[in-house]
Amino acid sequence: MKPLTIEQAKQLGKKLGADGVIVLVFSDAGQFGYTSYGRDRKRCDRMYKLAEKIERQLKTGEWEVW
Repeated sequence: MKPLTIEQAKQLGKKLGADGVIVLVFSDAGQFGYTSYGRDRKRCDRMYKLAEKIERQLKTGEWEVW
């Protein structure tokens, strides 16, 4: 399992007309990952920080997937 590439996230964002994208991926084995993209540096930084926060909450068990 592997997350989308940044280029794939960028294309998804363009297709959807989104300024920022975070795509989360999960496996039944408990693995997860993400890809984030923002159309400019400000949005890119914001999407990255938000994705990192989500990742921390998943790792600590604050949020459960299954």
